[in-house]
Amino acid sequence: MVPISGTDQVVDTLEAGELLGEMALVDSQPRSATAVAKVVTTCIVITPTDFQHRLEKSDPFVRAMLKVLTRRLRKSINH
Repeated sequence: MVPISGTDQVVDTLEAGELLGEMALVDSQPRSATAVAKVVTTCIVITPTDFQHRLEKSDPFVRAMLKVLTRRLRKSINH
C-alpha cells in the first residue's frame, strides 16, 4: 500500500462494485487520478480492446453520450 502524502488529495472513496478508470477507457486519455487501495482489493481489469468490443455492441446514441459526458467532465476537472 502506498501512503498518502501531505500533498496528495483524496478525490473519492469507492465501495465494493464501483468503477474506476472509466473515463480513460471512453476517451483513451490519461487517467485523471491515481488509485490507492486502503485494504486488500480484488479488481477486474477491462482492457481497452475489450471495452471497445463491448462499446461497439451498444447503441450509437449511448456511445456518443459517453464521449460527450467524458469530455465535459474532463473540462470541469481541468478548470
